[in-house]
Amino acid sequence: MSIGESINIQELLKEHPHTRVALERFGIDPDEDATLESAASQKSVPIKLLLALLDETIDAPAGSDEKVHDWSHVKSKELIDYIMTQYRACMKRDLPRLERLLEQVLQTHQRRHGAILGALQAFFATFKTDIEEHLRNEEQILFPRICDIDRKGEGSSSRVGWTSIDINAMQQIRHEHELADQALNEMRELTSNYRLPEDACENFAALYEGLIALEANLCEHIDLENDFLWPVRLRGPATMPKTAGRNLVDPAQCPLDFCPLSGEPCEAGTHANCVRFWNCVVKTIARGET
Repeated sequence: MSIGESINIQELLKEHPHTRVALERFGIDPDEDATLESAASQKSVPIKLLLALLDETIDAPAGSDEKVHDWSHVKSKELIDYIMTQYRACMKRDLPRLERLLEQVLQTHQRRHGAILGALQAFFATFKTDIEEHLRNEEQILFPRICDIDRKGEGSSSRVGWTSIDINAMQQIRHEHELADQALNEMRELTSNYRLPEDACENFAALYEGLIALEANLCEHIDLENDFLWPVRLRGPATMPKTAGRNLVDPAQCPLDFCPLSGEPCEAGTHANCVRFWNCVVKTIARGET
């Protein structure tokens, strides 16, 4: 479904009450008696970005709103499957498509808009690399780990605890989410909220629309993970890895993060700065010490 920017907020909510959350995400008062265009302008929100998010919210599969608000009562695999189906497939398709489209637009508009498009291309290249690595880490390491722990806990009289390694991994994923959000903000600021120049061609318009849709997709996916997947799965206090001779301290209480493999303070200072962090997580899990 596609809604227009001239629709009144109260009319929108009367027909689609579940869009209230989407409005609040952008700081728009759901009780305001104004059009979407007017409210978005007052909050300096890109109207196309707002409309894209509202369309996705309205077009969600039947019953999905109820499920999204009740994710704490479903198995991890069901939530992860939902994330993979609703968000990941589109992102993996759109990232390379937008990369190619950006190159085409840059070639066409190099003379008049080369500075902005060149900077956007540099931002997007880094963003794409980081997101693709982020998705791989979740899908190949963290998602299977979550499902494995939940599966081991089924039918068990004793709770299967989370280790400090698991919590560190989830904290790192949250940090990567923050970096992704920062990159999206930088691209939006660079393009003046994806405002098209007067001489923009169809590909230019398609590029900005695609970036707006990508941002809406990624923000929803990040919110779902941050609000439902990580906190819900951490049932009770974490346990420390069963590794002889190590005296690990809760990393949350220490300015230096601890390496999941060696148990010593990370040589890079923090996991966020360590290029080997996920390799160490994989090796530790494979060694069966978590």
